[in-house]
Amino acid sequence: MLHKARVKPMTAGAAMLMLALFPAEPASAGELVTIVPEAHYPEGPLWHDGKLYFAEMTRHRIAEWDGRTVRTFWAQKGCGMTSIAPAPGGLFLVTCHLGRAVVWVRDIGHMAALYTEGAGGEPVGNPNDSAADGRGGVYFSSSGKFAAGAAATGAVYHIVPGGAPRRVASKIHYANGVVVGPRGLYLYVSAHLARQVLRFRIARDGALSGREIWLRLADVVKREAGAGPLSGPDGLVFDGTGNLFIAEYGAGRVLVIGPDKRLKKIIAVPNRFVTSVEFGPGKRNLYITAPGDITRWPYKGAVYKLAEPLR
Repeated sequence: MLHKARVKPMTAGAAMLMLALFPAEPASAGELVTIVPEAHYPEGPLWHDGKLYFAEMTRHRIAEWDGRTVRTFWAQKGCGMTSIAPAPGGLFLVTCHLGRAVVWVRDIGHMAALYTEGAGGEPVGNPNDSAADGRGGVYFSSSGKFAAGAAATGAVYHIVPGGAPRRVASKIHYANGVVVGPRGLYLYVSAHLARQVLRFRIARDGALSGREIWLRLADVVKREAGAGPLSGPDGLVFDGTGNLFIAEYGAGRVLVIGPDKRLKKIIAVPNRFVTSVEFGPGKRNLYITAPGDITRWPYKGAVYKLAEPLR
């Protein structure tokens, strides 16, 4: 039974509503293909059970793409979703960045529980990215203020079904992308405004320790001309050989960093505000979410697919 403390009722949106139909396009190795030409601030892609899920923050929904059709998986006005992560028992954790909450949603698209506070009674702030820990729980970032010169108030939480979110890291300069490393020993976190990727050792209970700066973007690449002071590492994903793919928000590119921390490749993306990356089955296809114009609501962007990105 799910934890009921600090849980608020929420009316579920219409599930599985067809909103658009896009033909599947074949992709050859190294070719970037647009699979969803119009998405409203797309972010937080997840490949799960043969479908690509992704958040549309300004449309307040989680969408799913089955290779041809985009449908609504779960929608709730005011949530402002930015990511989705799977958990056992047919549950997904959805981060409500604008709604300042995290929500457990069942695989049929119904809300099961909502949390606005952590286990210590503190607000969870603006939850952003999320990643399954491989042990039945989920890590999610709580970003902090997104502004040049803002204090480092970002945090990382760990949550399991039936328990309130537990803060496991703090004082991060805009906590953004999170991903568990290939062997499950470390959690990698984007410190976006510091232009760093942090690394933490994972304990059996999900606690984090041994914080270190794993990568400084300045050590491997120059800041893109015109990117501005808010550019930095956003979503993260590993391929099957230990290469870390970093969505660089504001720079229109994905950085590929080898296990030796050297830059292996730069993948150009048409839309400048690249938010996140995800691999499909077999780590063959890379999916990329990227808004284009963030000066005009609803900040429209696209979802892309890149086959065999290192070829």
